[in-house]
Amino acid sequence: MKGVQKLAIGTANFGLDYGINNANGKLSYIQVAQILDLATKLKINFLDTASAYGNSEQVLGKYLSKAKAKDIRLISKVIVGSQIDLAQELKKSLQNLHKKKLFGYLIHNFQEFKKHPDIFQEFLRLKQQGFAEKVGFSLYFPQDLEFLIKHKIQFDIVQVPYNIFDQRFEPYFKKLKENKVEIHCRSVFLQGLFFKSTKELKPPLNKAATKLEFLQKITIQQKIPLQTLCLQFVALNPFIDKIVIGIDSIKQLQENADTFIQQKNVKYIYKELKKLKVEDENIILPFNWKK
Repeated sequence: MKGVQKLAIGTANFGLDYGINNANGKLSYIQVAQILDLATKLKINFLDTASAYGNSEQVLGKYLSKAKAKDIRLISKVIVGSQIDLAQELKKSLQNLHKKKLFGYLIHNFQEFKKHPDIFQEFLRLKQQGFAEKVGFSLYFPQDLEFLIKHKIQFDIVQVPYNIFDQRFEPYFKKLKENKVEIHCRSVFLQGLFFKSTKELKPPLNKAATKLEFLQKITIQQKIPLQTLCLQFVALNPFIDKIVIGIDSIKQLQENADTFIQQKNVKYIYKELKKLKVEDENIILPFNWKK
């Protein structure tokens, strides 16, 4: 299926309860194995994890130690700090994952990196030593990307939130591609917010009710599932290399893969979807929802 290889499986719920619309919570190992078996059949070979995702690295490692698919590529993220032994952290992740190297190794907490920017030299050394093919950052704010550009920090991958509501990073995509940076996008479904009934929304999310109702009305008028609109809005952006999505079941994974069949239908209303962007970070950043 054309385009489906753009997907990467996010594994937060392999080791944690994750997402406001996830009734299943943390997945069992059997569920994880079923999802990864189907991903392999669909030729989705990128997995995104982190040392902060509970025991997701160990769960993945258990699967990978038995898996037949040898071309699975792993990206992991690490929380850095002044006391961290980065080489030891990476070694621990590789042991957990039963891998000799990662495809990508990213800094997970940018604010701490700003206090200790020299730590990125250690990332570059680990890359040079062959423990990671690419290194980079997981970001939440465009100003953090501006910091990297201003200080001419050379990185290979950036992972950012991007969806119908949250389009803050889009103005930087062209420049990043010119610098040969891979762009990986997460939060495509805004942790399930797009699927919530507007009647269920409490402050601050109730401020998004009008746009959410409009989005849900489009799905009815155009006869395109909401899931397809959300995913293909991101997939249609030519600058995006990978789309990281959390998966609760094999049914959901197959449904996400099937959205690529309807990609051309979303093209016709792409400009309408672009108009739904939201600037309020209390809405578009999930960690602000519980404040």
